[in-house]
Amino acid sequence: MSLAHEANQRGLRDFLTLYNTITEYCFDKCVSNFNERNTSTPENSCINICTDNYVQFNQRFMFNFVDQQERRKRELEITAKENSVKEAAAAAAATTAQQNTEVPSVENIEISSMPTELPEPSLKESSSGNTQQQEQSQNVL
Repeated sequence: MSLAHEANQRGLRDFLTLYNTITEYCFDKCVSNFNERNTSTPENSCINICTDNYVQFNQRFMFNFVDQQERRKRELEITAKENSVKEAAAAAAATTAQQNTEVPSVENIEISSMPTELPEPSLKESSSGNTQQQEQSQNVL
């Protein structure tokens, strides 16, 4: 079944339920004499007034219901927008806080704190009294 067909069936069902409710209510309220086949003039008048009042009440009720639903929908949309703005602000604050606590990158390290010259290697004397460099230079020759 299509969605439109289901909506039409639901609307017809709601209308018939309302019609049956009005009929039963007004009949029970207005008709009291079952001695004649037709309703009397006062009974007809009562039924007309009853159905008119019931229909007017139902229309006012549905109008107020729809109006209330629209107001509620607008309130929910406003609340959702406010919540999304708050969440975005919280996320931005968290990102800012995280950036402030991060370890500085290599580019941010001051070069002035690094030594400009490398230290000279220490020379150890060997058992024969020559330094290591002298031994290496003799091996090369």
